[in-house]
Amino acid sequence: LLVHSFVFLLLVVMMRINIGIDSFKALRVTHQSAVFMLTGRGSELDRGVVLELGADDFLPKPFNDRELVARIRAILR
Repeated sequence: LLVHSFVFLLLVVMMRINIGIDSFKALRVTHQSAVFMLTGRGSELDRGVVLELGADDFLPKPFNDRELVARIRAILR
């Protein structure tokens, strides 16, 4: 049995946010790593749902590369 351990997961959602949320829930069952979600959907409701489900951070597209790197570094501290 091969087991993978991750410190950080960057989940890029290129589809409907519901599919991304379902993927996130499935990841949470097997991994307790930090999760950062990037998505094209950035409504306040979407952000709230993702963060309430346990994502460590959420950034809607388009985003600034420097901000993304700064947020990832903050999570990994």
